[in-house]
Amino acid sequence: MGNLEISIGQRVRLARQRAGLTQEDLAARISRTVESISNIERGLQEPNFRTMQNLAMALDIPVIEFFEFSEDSSSSDERRQLEFQLRDIGRRLSDRDLAIAVTQLQAFLLDK
Repeated sequence: MGNLEISIGQRVRLARQRAGLTQEDLAARISRTVESISNIERGLQEPNFRTMQNLAMALDIPVIEFFEFSEDSSSSDERRQLEFQLRDIGRRLSDRDLAIAVTQLQAFLLDK
């Protein structure tokens, strides 16, 4: 079980939970077994690209989201999950709201 499989699995699980889907729901949407979804989420099974495309469509995220990782290899699992959630939130905001959020985050950083 490598870091790539674990990171992909975490992202699948987070996106599935955000979408309000159970493993059973997701499995049905992409014509896979619940065991397969569970194995992917736990990093025990590396999905092929077609499966990743199907997962991305079912979870309403871009495929690239599975592969965007922090440059810092020492990042904790919690940090990677938070970065994923931040990108996910950003994608769902309107352009105006995203600009406001970025301004607020920049102001937050200046206060540090």
